[in-house]
Amino acid sequence: MKHFASLFFTTLVAITLTCCYSFSGASIPPNIKTFSVDFFPNRATMVNPTLSAEFTDGLRSYISSRSSLRPTEGTPDIEISGEITAYTLTPMAAQTDAQAALQRFTITVRVNFANNVNTRDSFSQNFSAFRDFDSSIDFSSVEDGFVRQIIEELVDNIFMRAFGNW
Repeated sequence: MKHFASLFFTTLVAITLTCCYSFSGASIPPNIKTFSVDFFPNRATMVNPTLSAEFTDGLRSYISSRSSLRPTEGTPDIEISGEITAYTLTPMAAQTDAQAALQRFTITVRVNFANNVNTRDSFSQNFSAFRDFDSSIDFSSVEDGFVRQIIEELVDNIFMRAFGNW
């Protein structure tokens, strides 16, 4: 009987914890069930023509695969919108001949997170990520790879800010 009570209690605790916690680090209350991610237009001075679609799709996919939230066209519990505000190359470290030894590639997005169930959890915030590379490397040869890496990092940071309660 003692073993049965212990097993019952352990099972009850496990079920309770999985209602609002996932192994992705998300802590989503069970009453929040739906989300939408609006298209993120590219407002940066330097424009990558596929960045908006890649970023928006990446964010939608990430939320769908790492939470129990369902995308919806109606009025969602969670609404995410924003824009890409920067896509920049910046010289970083100077060499003796006044040439830049390193370049920094940065993408910045402005995110508006609206929690329609609990409005105090809503926020607007900028998220940036970058990659440094040797200035002797042609940017076009590393751009696609860096864009994918940066999108993954940005999406993860946005998800953790929105659903990680940290």
